[in-house]
Amino acid sequence: MVETIGQVIENYLLDLGIDKLLTVTVDNASSNSVTISYLKNVMKDWPTNILSNEHLHVRCCAHIVNLIVCDGLKEMNVSVVKIRNAIRFVRSLPSRLLAFKKCAEKLHIECRTRHRGGPTK
Repeated sequence: MVETIGQVIENYLLDLGIDKLLTVTVDNASSNSVTISYLKNVMKDWPTNILSNEHLHVRCCAHIVNLIVCDGLKEMNVSVVKIRNAIRFVRSLPSRLLAFKKCAEKLHIECRTRHRGGPTK
């Protein structure tokens, strides 16, 4: 199937009269690597080969950044869940909330609590 993808791309290039190709930008799927290898092999004999196809495969920077951001958001989600659980724990008993407020006051940290009516002090 992968060679078929490479063959389809090769045929489109030839049909469109494109005989000079510097780069192909794709995401990081392994099938793309095999397709690019196929194209490199086929195009090495083209008389208009540019830089021996050395830079033919360019990985998509947007895709790489997207993968990094998604991993970061997963990590951040774990932290947010832990913070929410800590807030629920403190708020679950009036004595815990009072102890928390006393600690905040002792450390001179402004402590605001939200009620259903909106933020209050």
